Amino acid sequence: MQLTSEIVAKANRLVVDSGPAPGFVPMTDGDYEALADDLLDGRPSDGPVWVFAYGSLLWKPAFEVAEERYAIAPGWHRAFRLRLTRWRGTPECPGLMLVLDRGGQCKGMVQRLPRRIAVTP
Repeated sequence: MQLTSEIVAKANRLVVDSGPAPGFVPMTDGDYEALADDLLDGRPSDGPVWVFAYGSLLWKPAFEVAEERYAIAPGWHRAFRLRLTRWRGTPECPGLMLVLDRGGQCKGMVQRLPRRIAVTP
């Protein structure tokens, strides 16, 4: 079998994005800041905040990383459990994305957040 433009054309499928669900309200920068403040206020100490990172968070973090170390999350493994009906899938044919699920272990990194978080789009 050879990869031809005809075979590639069979894999290309144009799907019109139906947009977000009715009633969806996107979060604002202020919403994200308030959520981050609530999470930080609810932690047990004023020490550093570490985030377990695996998958795309390793090569494209959504925040500034002050330090990182190799880590294993015991009791958790990666599994295709998140069903996506936009971008990677459709309502008729949902795409699957890896998330952490109970059992096993997952190798990754822990990333320490700086004192003040700078969110990057």
